[in-house]
Amino acid sequence: MSPAAMLRMSIIERLIDEVEPNSILEVGAGMGAAAWHLSKGREYLGYEPDAEAFATAQERLAGRPNARMVQ
Repeated sequence: MSPAAMLRMSIIERLIDEVEPNSILEVGAGMGAAAWHLSKGREYLGYEPDAEAFATAQERLAGRPNARMVQ
């Protein structure tokens, strides 16, 4: 992740920690960089229409049984 992406992710994680959701839906999940962080300790569903980005995201989330991607 780039420094700017890491900063955005830290802000998002802080907000999520305040709300404590049981699940997250991410529309436009891209290659799954944020998905790995967003799926920690909660159900995660990511939507990505681009086939190449979708495939990369699926590979990144392969070890997370609580996370899945749809296209």
